[in-house]
Amino acid sequence: MSTGTLSARQPGGFPASWGVLYTPWNHVDVTFSRDGASFAAQLHRFLPSGEFARLGSVMVWDTADPSEPVFSISLPQFSHVALSPRGHRLYVVTKSDRAVRVYDVGSGRLLASGRDRPVVAHGASATALSPDGSTLAVATGDRVIRYDTRTLQRRGAALTGHTAPVLEVSYSHDGRLLATSSEDGTAAVWDSRTGDRLHRFAGGEPNALAFSHDDRRLFTAGGPGVIRAWNVAGAGRQLTLGEDTSYPDEGYAVSIPAPDGHTVARVRSGRLWFEDTRTGETTSEPARIGDRDPELAWSSDSRWLLSVVGPFRGPDRVVTVWDAYTGSVSVRTNRFAARDGAVRATFSHDAENVFVHDGTSVHMLDRTTLRPAYPPTAAASDSGDLVSHPDGSVFVLHRYDGSFIRVDPRTGTVVDTAAPGLLSSEDLHGVMSPDGTRMLVTGPGVRVRLLDVEKQTYIDTDSGWQWGSPAFAPDGSQYAVAEEGRIRLWDGRTGEYQASLPLPSRIGTFSIVYRPDNTGLVIASTDGRTWTADTLINQWDDRACAIAGRNLSLAEWEEYFPNAPYERTCPQWPPAS
Repeated sequence: MSTGTLSARQPGGFPASWGVLYTPWNHVDVTFSRDGASFAAQLHRFLPSGEFARLGSVMVWDTADPSEPVFSISLPQFSHVALSPRGHRLYVVTKSDRAVRVYDVGSGRLLASGRDRPVVAHGASATALSPDGSTLAVATGDRVIRYDTRTLQRRGAALTGHTAPVLEVSYSHDGRLLATSSEDGTAAVWDSRTGDRLHRFAGGEPNALAFSHDDRRLFTAGGPGVIRAWNVAGAGRQLTLGEDTSYPDEGYAVSIPAPDGHTVARVRSGRLWFEDTRTGETTSEPARIGDRDPELAWSSDSRWLLSVVGPFRGPDRVVTVWDAYTGSVSVRTNRFAARDGAVRATFSHDAENVFVHDGTSVHMLDRTTLRPAYPPTAAASDSGDLVSHPDGSVFVLHRYDGSFIRVDPRTGTVVDTAAPGLLSSEDLHGVMSPDGTRMLVTGPGVRVRLLDVEKQTYIDTDSGWQWGSPAFAPDGSQYAVAEEGRIRLWDGRTGEYQASLPLPSRIGTFSIVYRPDNTGLVIASTDGRTWTADTLINQWDDRACAIAGRNLSLAEWEEYFPNAPYERTCPQWPPAS
């Protein structure tokens, strides 16, 4: 059992003035063979000037008896080394004409060497040997080159994508993945066989890398004492907020996540299909939708998708209900014309009916047939949005004067009206709370506001934040709006502003929805990526303490909790400056 104390067996056979050089930008490896029977390092003499001599020695020791090295060779440049799985071969990469070398540890004989221009010119910053010993990965400049250990010839194309020198490379235990960190402030995970970049992580100034024992997580360390864990398990495309990955060749016109938290409807080139973001698998064949940029709305049970396509105004608006399980059309109608305004459509709260507003009337249709369930109710308005209520009524938000009317199509009556100016007169949208007492709306000035539906008064204090992509938690405890590079969170009952999260850089147009268990958000982007974000802010403190090992700085607190006074989130650590 490990005691955490120094072993009585320490490596010997070198002067006391010699040691292992380490800086984040030019470190010398200390590495074990995969069987643990031997280890290797490069040592340099420490000069009176406080620097290390450029001439050093690469040594290999027997772990059982490290009193004297079993192999030693002097090299004129700072080098990087790796041992074969059984420790009988030593791979050395150095900035010289014979940049990549292989030595037999037992005899000390040079078995082979190779010359590769980038390594000859720039040297190496890190090396890693695949677990099976077949591939040597060498970081040189802003790229990684893989070599076949039998021939020292390149294996596949160089791994490129970092914008600054690579600092570290590390293989997963099963050899399928290769991780890199860089001075550009990112870490990346690659398919070690194909060279495809699978993930890109930004944050924490990563330097050192290590995979978990089951290869499901990558740990990065760097920056001001920051250690982070990233999920790299599975082939899914549902990333964790802060995690990044390579960008698709083509973007999408629309990406809308479903309330189930894992299905996404995507549209590209006039075709619609559905994707399970947990696996990255497309669950239906692409179907022609008839428009490159349709209006889409999900049913509350995630089974049905509603689309409205055709000219914004005119007689050719087509309303379609899609079966998300099969990707096929359930029912379609083209009976609506937008003579006096845009055609809007949404599902009823129970998903049994479809509401359509054509600028003059509200129509309540049976979802299975799209035939009228009740006669139309007069409601002349150029609607900005259509919002269903749990009691079966529907709100028509007026685009130009910032008012609304509330209609019950079953009785053909107008239940309530709001005076002009209550809502925004432009970019008007609304999201109903699950219990129907509150509505998240675009208030005056296109700002995020929480409206008491019955009193027609705002519950919240105007925070000044602009409208974006909105969502209400299923239990009504929180709502979120994503805009201007951040996701902002409010208390769903009081409207009190809580906190914010940064969105990934270079993200496309996005939509958000809460997970069914209220624990976080799903963020779907038109660039093809999907993220999850934890919104349980009462747990953020404990997670931040566990990951960072320190209190938030004042600048970090202001960024994430701008409306709250600074607190020590980690009592066991001193306050930050």
